[in-house]
Amino acid sequence: MKILLLVFGIIVTLLFAGCINSTASWAYPLVTYNGNTYIVSNENVENIGEKLGGIKYYSTNEHGFKDNLFSNCYKVGTELYSIENTSISDAIAVKTSGAKYMKLLNKATSSK
Repeated sequence: MKILLLVFGIIVTLLFAGCINSTASWAYPLVTYNGNTYIVSNENVENIGEKLGGIKYYSTNEHGFKDNLFSNCYKVGTELYSIENTSISDAIAVKTSGAKYMKLLNKATSSK
């Protein structure tokens, strides 16, 4: 009986310790722009439009979420662009490395 209580006590202690020290994890990599949430795709973009701005806020903690120019995967200063012949409400592009651009899909419109 004492062993059972000891094991139970250890399990409870570990559960509480895990809750205190854990940080929230994101469901997916994202960028926010003008109140819209864009999900990172694996599609490269070549027809880049005008520069929209750059990431101003970066956090891997869900409590750091901002609704504009925020990312949980791209660092502060990463540039965002429109895509030619594509509405900003559907998708934008992020400059990844060198002259490469990745498409970001608006979460609200891409799930339809």
